Amino acid sequence: MSPAKLARLQMKTEDIPDNFIDRQIRETQYISTEALKRLKLVCRKVWASSGSITNHLRNQWGLPDIIQDLNLEKYKALDRVVRVKNKHGKEYNLIKDWSKREDHRHHAVDALVVACTKQGYIQRLNKLHERESTIKDSVWRVDAPWKSFYQDAREALERILVSFKGSNKVVTRAKN
Repeated sequence: MSPAKLARLQMKTEDIPDNFIDRQIRETQYISTEALKRLKLVCRKVWASSGSITNHLRNQWGLPDIIQDLNLEKYKALDRVVRVKNKHGKEYNLIKDWSKREDHRHHAVDALVVACTKQGYIQRLNKLHERESTIKDSVWRVDAPWKSFYQDAREALERILVSFKGSNKVVTRAKN
């Protein structure tokens, strides 16, 4: 075993980095490329876009805080919600130490954004990015796919139940 691997195996929990390691990034790139190739074999129109376009559209369509909004009552009960003011002086609720990774439905939000992304949006945003060194919100504005998009997305996400398989059970009694 190499000294580097031994050091990683003996690393304390609090010292383990949260970010992707280079190998995971390369694997993700390979998987994405391979998935694109295979999809093109069965679908006529398949495009790839960067995560920054998905992120931009998610923000434009008002979806970044939708998961936090869905979890607000649960976190209020845990006393993890505070009232804060935005730059315009408007007050809103915020979950302390919130991470979207606490709720796996954020993958459904991204899937929704990808499903509603048109090739024209990708081309337009890429061309604007080439021309503009500074991003101007008015130029980069992409309207939501339909009028009740946020409400429909919220209702759909509320119906999603994320469950986890129990693991490391010592004994499971069977009832026949």
